[in-house]
Amino acid sequence: MVVNKATPVITWKSPAAVVYGTPLGATQLNATASVPGNFTYCPPAGTVLAAGTQTLIVTFTPVDSTDYATVTAASIVVVKPAPTTTALSLTSPVAVGSQDAATFIVTVGSASGQVPTGTVTANAGTKTACSAVLNGTGVGTCTLSASQLKAGTYVMRASYAASADFKASKSVAGSLTVLPQDAPELHRFRAKRQRWRPQRGCTRPEMEDQFRQPAQVGLP
Repeated sequence: MVVNKATPVITWKSPAAVVYGTPLGATQLNATASVPGNFTYCPPAGTVLAAGTQTLIVTFTPVDSTDYATVTAASIVVVKPAPTTTALSLTSPVAVGSQDAATFIVTVGSASGQVPTGTVTANAGTKTACSAVLNGTGVGTCTLSASQLKAGTYVMRASYAASADFKASKSVAGSLTVLPQDAPELHRFRAKRQRWRPQRGCTRPEMEDQFRQPAQVGLP
């Protein structure tokens, strides 16, 4: 007569949801069996799972392999996207028509310990000024030349678009000041200035220019 091996009973409840960046540990990998034996988990402890609904698998090998069979079981864990924070720094003021440029540096972080990936935008009011892809440290940089700007003061915010593993976030408001290229007085003086013509026996007097072009406003 052939006696089949008994099947151990595995008890493994689905663990509570975790936030992306949480490594698997004893809280999730906690299966028990009706007989002594060893558990092998896949993925193993220390693994950081992507956001979404993920399947965990355990293989149980009984100590008494003569009377008990090796069995597998599965459990489900939900991984939620990690919250993020977005910060904006910018160069201000800049002058229209100069060699200056408005540079926006957007930094996105996460308490999960993982570096966010994806795209960030710098917004002037409800309009997108420029956008950039985050680098390996969670920083994105974009630039607008002075020729692309009009004089005025703009309320700027940066926003991070949600990705598969991270939630969206926005920065606090910042201010960008764009100055006119020249002062109005300078334009009026240029329009009225006449060419000096020397008279016979006369030399051109040394005259101090009372009107000087204001210095261009550079990067702070």
